Amino acid sequence: DDGNGGGGGGGDDGSDGDEEEEDKEGRLSRDEANKACESAGIKLPRDMAEIAAAEGIRSEAMNAFVELMTKKAWLGWLFAAIPAIRDRALADPTFLFKLGVEVFGDVALSLASEMSGRNEHFWDEAEYFFSDVAATTCLNGAVLTMLSPVVTLGKSPGGRKALKYNKKIGGKLNHFLRLLFYKYPRNLPKHVFQKGNYSTTYRAWCFVSQGFRIGLMSSTVGLAGQGTANFICSMRRRYLPGGYSERYASTVHPEAPPLLEPAIEWGGFMGSSGNARQQLIAGVERVIQDANVKMPTLNLLATLVLRVGNNLWGGEQFARRMREMEDAVWEDYSSKVAKAAKLNKEAKKKKKKKK
Repeated sequence: DDGNGGGGGGGDDGSDGDEEEEDKEGRLSRDEANKACESAGIKLPRDMAEIAAAEGIRSEAMNAFVELMTKKAWLGWLFAAIPAIRDRALADPTFLFKLGVEVFGDVALSLASEMSGRNEHFWDEAEYFFSDVAATTCLNGAVLTMLSPVVTLGKSPGGRKALKYNKKIGGKLNHFLRLLFYKYPRNLPKHVFQKGNYSTTYRAWCFVSQGFRIGLMSSTVGLAGQGTANFICSMRRRYLPGGYSERYASTVHPEAPPLLEPAIEWGGFMGSSGNARQQLIAGVERVIQDANVKMPTLNLLATLVLRVGNNLWGGEQFARRMREMEDAVWEDYSSKVAKAAKLNKEAKKKKKKKK
């Protein structure tokens, strides 16, 4: 079922209506979903209400949502802002822990790495530190979300059909994000090792397509982060030149760091190495979870070690590649500057001879 209502044909006759009503059996209507939420003292999200009205909410998904919101009501704002996170948290009880490790663990690692790497020049390059942290944090969260299984709330995955039927897109960010995430074909797994009756071909396509998506998103995020940092840097050099330490100002390159090269490099790195490592981690987590059902705390500890270790190793590898690339870029830039200076000097000599 691809969420298109099942089959071709006309679609407005009475038999189709009977089939739709029969197909809704076992799923909660909008009124029933509202009552379940009201009895628990929570509010039914608007998009879930739309799904319930269009095709019904699965009772298992509704119960999981009520239980999660009852225990962690403070997540309401996050689920409202990014429904994709909610739908993955309902499919995987450990998703929120994984997300926390990816986001906050990477912030801690980035802070430690930048503080030690930039050393006394930390505040001189503060704009690049904050842009790096923001970019990697957003990207890590997005990659985990892209590779995580999704709960089916209604008949179609993510209620995409319900949103389309109710025509509620209208430029709203949360609906756009939902459509964007669920544009991914349903017959492909989210990651190579996801449970399910997927063929080897489908799993291979999953690896390739997710690598492309991760690479594209990484390049976009890298371009935005580097561009923002470069803009702040240029403004800072123009209007606050005294904000740099004297030692740093004497050694800093006169031009802002390259823009396109790091974005392309990051996209290639994440689309290949990053994708492979994240897929492998998901597979190892699945094996550990299946083998250790009685002690879930150990599963969380394994997740912590795997993901922090991956971020640490991956960060070091990319930082090394970036240093090599920046050295090559600056060497090329310096040679061009030296060549231009030489040509300028020769031109001045020719003018003197003519006089």
